[in-house]
Amino acid sequence: MKSSEHDRGRVMELPERLELERKVRETSNWLIGKMQTLTPQLDVIIKEKPRGPAIGKSQIHNLLRATKTAAGIGELNLLIGYQTGRDDNYRGWANRDKNSGKTFGEKLQAILKEIDDMAAKRSNTSSEQVELSLKMTERLLVYLYWHYTYSVSAQIRKQEENNGSYSNKSNDRNGRRGK
Repeated sequence: MKSSEHDRGRVMELPERLELERKVRETSNWLIGKMQTLTPQLDVIIKEKPRGPAIGKSQIHNLLRATKTAAGIGELNLLIGYQTGRDDNYRGWANRDKNSGKTFGEKLQAILKEIDDMAAKRSNTSSEQVELSLKMTERLLVYLYWHYTYSVSAQIRKQEENNGSYSNKSNDRNGRRGK
């Protein structure tokens, strides 16, 4: 019996999946660089006070989950456009970068276009391009999710240190920091 995976309506054989993963791994450093172009603006959004971050961890996670079911980058762009459009306070997806004037959503959409272009150059068929684009986007969003988690934790830790409530020495039995 052949090992296969059912992805976006078609069966992908093991050698094909391995080749796709190899191509994604080859782009990891490039994807990290692209993610890092978003993090300064995301960090500003996360630090937004007094109401808290306008882009929640769950929104990034939902976008990440959408890569599993999307038919292509176009659907992800629609979701980002939806998130940007409903940001009435311009604090999250519609937050404008002071240097470029672009919203966070627009910058992410531009990166998805670059990902799709790179996938086209590395693919032999249009279906392979779609799969590679979505897998690369998934990897980018995982990196962004990790950064978000780190950034929020660092912000909390800094607030605790400023309030004198942070203690690195006392951990409870589950490894959580004591107060």
